[in-house]
Amino acid sequence: MKIRYAAWLAAALALLAIACAPPGLSPAQKEEADRQLDLARAMETTQDLRRSLHMYTIVAETYAQSPQGALAAQRAAMLYARPGNLQRNDSLALHWFRTAVARIESPDMRDQIQLSMFLLDRSALQKQELRRARMIADSLQLVVRRQGATIASQIRRMGELERTLGATSSELRRLKDVDIQISRNQQQR
Repeated sequence: MKIRYAAWLAAALALLAIACAPPGLSPAQKEEADRQLDLARAMETTQDLRRSLHMYTIVAETYAQSPQGALAAQRAAMLYARPGNLQRNDSLALHWFRTAVARIESPDMRDQIQLSMFLLDRSALQKQELRRARMIADSLQLVVRRQGATIASQIRRMGELERTLGATSSELRRLKDVDIQISRNQQQR
C-alpha cells in the first residue's frame, strides 16, 4: 500500500514540476521568434527604425518568457533610447529596459541594462535642469528688458524735466532782470 501511494505521489510531483516549469517555446515558435528577430535586425540595419521597433515590441510581447522576448525587449529599449531615432522616447525606453531586466538571466547583461537605465534617468534629470535654467534665463532677460524700458522712460522724463528746469531758470532770470529794471526805474523817479 505504501508503494502505491509513493507512485501516486511521484506522479503528482512530476505533474506539479511540469506545470510550474517556465513555459518553453516549441521548435516552431522558437523558429518564428528567431525569424521575426532577424527581420527586426534587418530593418534596424537599413535604418527603418519605426518598423524595427514595432517588430521588436511584437516579439517581446508575444514571446515574453523566452530568451527571444528578453532580447527583443532589450533591443526595443536600446532603439527607443537611441539619440538619432525620430521615435526616441525615454519613458518607453525605460519601460522596455525594466522589462528586459526582469527577463534576462545573465547578470552581466542585467548590469549593462541597469547602467543604461541609470544613464537614461540621469539624462532626463539633466534635461529638466536645462529646462529650468532656460526658464530662469528667460525670466531674467524679461526683467532686464523691463528694467531697460523703465530706465529709458526715466531718462526721457529726466530730459524733459531738465528742459523744463532750463526754461524755468531762463524765465526766472528774465523776471529777475525785469524786476531789477523796475527797481532802478522806481529809484530814478
